[in-house]
Amino acid sequence: MVFDTSSINNSYKKKKLTSLLGEYSSEAVDYYKRLKGVKNIDLAMQLGVSESYIKKIISGKSHYNNTHLWILADYLDISVDRFFPPKNNFEQYRKIRPAATRDSYKQFMDLVLGGIE
Repeated sequence: MVFDTSSINNSYKKKKLTSLLGEYSSEAVDYYKRLKGVKNIDLAMQLGVSESYIKKIISGKSHYNNTHLWILADYLDISVDRFFPPKNNFEQYRKIRPAATRDSYKQFMDLVLGGIE
């Protein structure tokens, strides 16, 4: 019997892509939160979650879901696309990840865009 590993590889790619996007989105929320002078408790109240849940997201142990991102975009008065990595816009990416280099941006986008295909 031949074992087909393609479904495992696809599942792994989807999990990795979800993790990459989740990490970036969490960092973007934190950036815009600080820019607008919003506190963790304010985000928690908007989402109907605990402040400890927000801290869990900030620490990388969890991620915002799509509904959270839409609610937060409205609350922070920004477009929801600001929570996702900008394609072909290194300077916008560096607002969220100031230590990023052009190479690290390219590698990240290759992973993300490769995971979508």
